[in-house]
Amino acid sequence: LGKAYDKNLDDVVPQYYIAKLRELQDQQTLAAETYLRVIEGLTPTNQTPVKVKRANNRDADDEIQIPGISREMTYPWPGNAKANQLKSESFFCLAMLELHRQSSQSERLRVKKAITLLRFSVKVEMNNFKSNFHLGHLLIKSGRHEDSMPYFESAVRTNPDFAEGYNNLGVAQDLCGQGAEAVRAYEKASALKPDLQAATCNLCMAQLRDITETSDLTELIRTVSRAILVGGRSQPLAFTIRGLCYHLRDQSHTEGEERHTVFDRDN
Repeated sequence: LGKAYDKNLDDVVPQYYIAKLRELQDQQTLAAETYLRVIEGLTPTNQTPVKVKRANNRDADDEIQIPGISREMTYPWPGNAKANQLKSESFFCLAMLELHRQSSQSERLRVKKAITLLRFSVKVEMNNFKSNFHLGHLLIKSGRHEDSMPYFESAVRTNPDFAEGYNNLGVAQDLCGQGAEAVRAYEKASALKPDLQAATCNLCMAQLRDITETSDLTELIRTVSRAILVGGRSQPLAFTIRGLCYHLRDQSHTEGEERHTVFDRDN
């Protein structure tokens, strides 16, 4: 790869793969420096800034200064889709390095840097579903549930078979009070990947939470039973939920207020 790069210094593709190999060899600092060279090589000189539509008006406020990255390096290359894809992927790799590297910096600062790098990745190539998914994931972990939703939506729009994307979109919607939308997202995730335990459990808990004293537990029991059939005895939480459903169904004579208290305490 080094020889290929030496023959054509304008070809950054070998450099990208050199960076990937350095990652595999746990040479994190060298890998990061190489990714930066790739990004720099994919930035035309005297480039005119490109206006990019942001998913959220707070995006610009969140961005922090990353050493070695100028504003010009964060712009897409007009009319060069391949360059933008490689540049976006390089920003994504830098973000993952930032999250996992051994550093004296606080985790909060490393997360902020990773969020900034992922924003650059999406800015260069908005259809990078991995960057959209991980950016949404970091935002939701930071308590910014509403801000995370456009990125999960973009991830599943780009990759309609991405079950994990639908699950996390459902979590964000759930936390923003959009219960019906969250259930649909969980159902989609479970349909795409029946063995995705997170989606199954989220769906069960959403259904359980929404049950009133007149509701029928049959559909929830059916959902959990399907999960058990797929995952077998490796899903203890599914068994627990089904047992609770059977108990609540058998205790249907109990006052509604008492049953509601049970749900509140369990949640």
